[in-house]
Amino acid sequence: MIRDESLWVRHCAVQSLSGHDDRSAPVLDAFLALLDEDDADMRLEAAWAPARRDHPRTEEAYERVGPLDVFPEHDHRTSGPWRYRANLPRNRRTRAGTGIRTGLGVRPS
Repeated sequence: MIRDESLWVRHCAVQSLSGHDDRSAPVLDAFLALLDEDDADMRLEAAWAPARRDHPRTEEAYERVGPLDVFPEHDHRTSGPWRYRANLPRNRRTRAGTGIRTGLGVRPS
C-alpha cells in the first residue's frame, strides 16, 4: 500500500506502519523511498519512522524532509532528530575522543 498510486492510500499506509515496531530492511527501505514524495507531511511521517526506531539514517531522513518550521509547533514528529540523538549510547556519540557529535559540529568532550 505504501507504493499505491493514490497519495491518500500511501499516506494512510505510512501512518499505520510508522507506528509499528517493524525494524526490517524492507520496511526501512519503504520509508526512505517515501522521502522523495512531493507531499511534505508524507516526508515527515516517513522520517519519523526511522527516528522511532533509533535508526542511524534518521538525520539523513530529516534532511530530506526540508524545513521543519513549516509544521505545527507541537507536531511530535519534528522532534525526531533530537529524539534520535538523545537515545544514542554515549559510545556511539563520540568518535575517537574528538567530542560529542551534536549534528551542529563537534563539541570538545
